[in-house]
Amino acid sequence: MAAIVGQGRAALASREYARAARFFEQALSIDPRASTVHYPLALAYRGLGEMDKAEAQLRQRGDVEIGPTDPRMQALAVLLDSATAYEKRGLRALDGGNWTLAASSFGKAIELAPQNATLHHRLGTALSLSGNLQGAVQQFQEAIRLSPGYAPAHFSLGVLLASSGRTAEAIERFGAAVQYEPENAEARLQLAAALIRAQRYQEARNQLIEGVRLHPERPEFARLLAQFRPAR
Repeated sequence: MAAIVGQGRAALASREYARAARFFEQALSIDPRASTVHYPLALAYRGLGEMDKAEAQLRQRGDVEIGPTDPRMQALAVLLDSATAYEKRGLRALDGGNWTLAASSFGKAIELAPQNATLHHRLGTALSLSGNLQGAVQQFQEAIRLSPGYAPAHFSLGVLLASSGRTAEAIERFGAAVQYEPENAEARLQLAAALIRAQRYQEARNQLIEGVRLHPERPEFARLLAQFRPAR
């Protein structure tokens, strides 16, 4: 047992994280009560980028003496409190329908990576689902400011604008989403619908024709086009 742990620590020191993890996992399979193994195993998982597993091991490490100046602990803490870690927590919360926790997690991620347009878009999505539409609009706008070609933010902002009756602005956002991501079927459908509401029929028809060409698997385009009647 001690030899296995020693080999694991040697591999960890050499940054052979996969090998170290195997040794520590073997040690725990021999003695599941060996709480002192959880901490180095967490470091190995951290080195492999498996942050969820690292967190799980830290929660099981027991009363292991780890000084606050331990550079390995500091490195692990930084990664566990990284933007990526908070983003993953936010995504899990979104999947679970916990909009409040998702928004909180994405907000913490943004504090660590304020220039990340994707994080602002994710926060906007969580805020929108929780009913904070003004906050969502602000986050989508910030995502666009940071990354003007980020199609998902244009699309999401367009949806909110359309739902509040701001059709002209929605058309602009959906148009940008289609411009930057031409194969985005949802954006093209929403653009066509907004153009019809604005009575810009020929433009709407053009979008539907392009949608049929790009997405033959999506019957909505053909169905809407068949019902479409341009103004005389």
